[in-house]
Amino acid sequence: MSLLTSELIERSDEFAAILKEVRSLQAHPASSGRILLIRGPAGIGKTRLLKELQLVSREAGMTVVSARASHFEGDFAYGVAHQLFDAMARTASQDLWDGPAAEARKLFISSGNASDVSSGDFALLNGLFWLTVNICHNNPMVMVIDDLQWCDIPTLRYLQYLTARLDDLRILIGVSLRAGERKTDEALIKSILSRSFVRSIEPTSLTLQGTTRLLGLTLSSKVDAEFSATCHEITAGNPLFVRQLARTLVAEHIDTNKGGVERLREIGPRAVAKLVASRLQNVPVTALDLARAIAILGDGAELSCVLALTERDDVAMSDISLLEQGEIVHAEDDGALKKVSFVHPLVRSAVYEAIPLAEQVRLHYRAARLLVEAGAPREQAARHLLQVPPSHDSFIIETLRAASNDAMQAGSPEAALNYLKRTLNEVTEEAEYKDLLVEIGSLATLVDMASAAAYLGRALNFVTDNVARARISFLLGIVLNYTHHVDEALKVLEDAEATLSDDQTDLKARVQSYILNTTIVEPNHAISPERYDYLRDAAGSYRTVGQRLLGCSLAFHEMRTSDRRAVSRAQLALGDNHLIDEAPGEAPAVSAWVVLIAADRPEVMCILDSAIARGRRYGAIRDLAPAFAFRALAWLYQGYLTEAESDAKEAFRAIDAAGVDTGRAWTAPIMAEALAEMGRMDEAAAALEWACIPEPLPEQGNYWLVLESKAKLARLRGDYEEALANALLSGRYATSAAIDNPALCGWRSEAALALHLLGRKTEAQELSEQDLHSARQWGSPRALGRSLRVAGLNLGGRRGVDMLSASVDLLKDSPARLEYATALASLGALFRRLRRPSAARPLLREAWEIANSCSAVWLTETVRAELAAAGESPCSVPNDGKAFLTPSEHRIALMAVDGLTNRQIAQRLYVTPKTVEVHLSSVYRKLNISGRRDLSEVMSAPERPG
Repeated sequence: MSLLTSELIERSDEFAAILKEVRSLQAHPASSGRILLIRGPAGIGKTRLLKELQLVSREAGMTVVSARASHFEGDFAYGVAHQLFDAMARTASQDLWDGPAAEARKLFISSGNASDVSSGDFALLNGLFWLTVNICHNNPMVMVIDDLQWCDIPTLRYLQYLTARLDDLRILIGVSLRAGERKTDEALIKSILSRSFVRSIEPTSLTLQGTTRLLGLTLSSKVDAEFSATCHEITAGNPLFVRQLARTLVAEHIDTNKGGVERLREIGPRAVAKLVASRLQNVPVTALDLARAIAILGDGAELSCVLALTERDDVAMSDISLLEQGEIVHAEDDGALKKVSFVHPLVRSAVYEAIPLAEQVRLHYRAARLLVEAGAPREQAARHLLQVPPSHDSFIIETLRAASNDAMQAGSPEAALNYLKRTLNEVTEEAEYKDLLVEIGSLATLVDMASAAAYLGRALNFVTDNVARARISFLLGIVLNYTHHVDEALKVLEDAEATLSDDQTDLKARVQSYILNTTIVEPNHAISPERYDYLRDAAGSYRTVGQRLLGCSLAFHEMRTSDRRAVSRAQLALGDNHLIDEAPGEAPAVSAWVVLIAADRPEVMCILDSAIARGRRYGAIRDLAPAFAFRALAWLYQGYLTEAESDAKEAFRAIDAAGVDTGRAWTAPIMAEALAEMGRMDEAAAALEWACIPEPLPEQGNYWLVLESKAKLARLRGDYEEALANALLSGRYATSAAIDNPALCGWRSEAALALHLLGRKTEAQELSEQDLHSARQWGSPRALGRSLRVAGLNLGGRRGVDMLSASVDLLKDSPARLEYATALASLGALFRRLRRPSAARPLLREAWEIANSCSAVWLTETVRAELAAAGESPCSVPNDGKAFLTPSEHRIALMAVDGLTNRQIAQRLYVTPKTVEVHLSSVYRKLNISGRRDLSEVMSAPERPG
């Protein structure tokens, strides 16, 4: 039994739920992690329940880490993570930093400044995840975070990353969330708390009996019934308000019998702030100064720093005791350090707001000085300087700039931007002011595009040098494009191009690459043939990064119209992976990836693997989003549906975490198509909803892929009219963007299939012939094979057999396995309908086998029915051997053969140990072996012929 439970009033159900979660973690260590959410208004007892969770977890021998977020410190990057892990990091053995966790060590060891972290924010997130895995490895872990609504954004991203990977972690995460309070980041918190393994507790107000009991415990005396009822009425049964009111009664010497009721009504329903303020009037000035210093420094402040801030020599431990007895603060030992905190954020707010404004400013400035002198992380000092009005102070400028750099290194551009904005008010020199505007505008592109445009526009007013203006205009043009101000974007970019001389080859080509990229999806700004020839010449031999980016944009431009020159141009521009290091995640480079994917080029996988590897080690999360999204597309086109789903999930998470909404319209259809092929139609529809397509649709935009996916999903569900409507709408947007390549958007084939199923054969044939013409011009096996298949289905009879046979022959040796299986199934089904079952059966058997290995449930079931109609049971079709391993299964199997443990494999592949275990189980099943002992022999054996 917890020592605290004796004081818990009317919380037996809540305590039982806490105990159940702890015992479940203790009894079932192999189960997946969970989240326990305690939600309610301020003062209802959330913090108290979290303390119970900590206590019973420690009594059970579990590892417990805890933190309390504060709205005063929301800008401190990884502030909550520091609270969770700092103490452990100081005494941890080397085992705790094993593997990728070493990246997180840089945040907690040495100076504690984020500038010591040289990796990108993904590496740091993954490092924190593996630190958590290592902590959980030998002992169950309970992580407690109070007031999650105020948690800093980098820590929220870590929690999002962690909670998406709780597969087999022995962890319980307990969090509290204040109802009705503005959150640091609504979307991140929602993504963390909307998972299926979240259990919620919502404590209610105390009854009259509960209020009476709490008054009695707090006052250590019997309370009159009428007096108690009045207290209950005034406080509405809120436990914190009851306690604070009781302490005020003691401080103001009010009787707790019937005679004190009138005096109690005079006090009335005061806010906690007034109750606390009235009590502080009766404490010695030394205790008052102490409380104010703690309010300035914040919860968890070191007592030595608090004493230094008071600037008094006469503060004694008796003053701390006095504040503790009055339920204002509580002190705790953290190793060799003594730390002090307020009993509740509302109490801290009450003390802070009672400090005169001029004194607040003086104390915050002094606190910043003390923290810098003590070698504390500069962000801790910076948060105080944010409360200080401008004074053109060099100390403020230096500290805020350093804190901005630390925040940026730690993956918190939001905090970094706030520090720089505040710095802008301190500088007086025009040159420094101009440079700072550009720096703020550049940084704002990661956080708030609208403000980025405003700051960059202001910076242009101070710049006269052509090259400097062009650099700023280049960035401003990109920002305006992202914010859908296309006309303004093109004008700014074209002005920048015009001001640059030909000897500024790299910058000029960069500007031109984005001009071309913008015109690709904006039909009102199509470029002339003469302009295209000029840009092609400007790309030259792809010597500079800018010329390579321009080559990428040219390649995508050519690919839209099925011009085969696009492939060799993309290969040259992307050659030797130079752009992965020099222009990670930039839109023109990404467009060239699409060219190679659409052309079925095998080298694109190596390029995407390199982009993901580089992003994981050095890059930002937002740079990883397109790499994961388009590798998912490549997997989808090759028929590796589980791989496509896995990468699309990573892209979804990256887009959600980084707020890169422009990636939704590209990524959602990839996930939706993979899920639809796997027979998970409702999930596919949900993926398309995630795209957040506006309604009604704007006149222009890159909506063709989402609409094409909607058409396919409707067709698979049997709603052919809806399928046709979406396919034709997709075609309208594709045509508006001058896209006439079925490898990029196959709207004609999708519309033709819907028309065919609706019995409108003539219209279907017309569209399929148009699609086939463009597909022949482009020539990639997947797109041409699909066009041949759709044309064959529409024709039927002997001509249909010829078309479908041509599709099968073309796709047989291509990487497009699923399209090949679909062509086999279509040809087999046509043979069956032509009463040629002997010709149909081998085709259907092969189609079933491939579809099954692809996890293509919809096609598998379709072929199963065809096989049955052709007189054969699909159960006789084998499904084992190395040929049926997915790329991930094959990779993991080889790593297991090399002797790596599940844990080591997981670290290298950036997955959880549970994921490795699942993959190996699938490998054993497919290879018909019992475990690792047999794996080496099977994996080294030659493939079975035939």
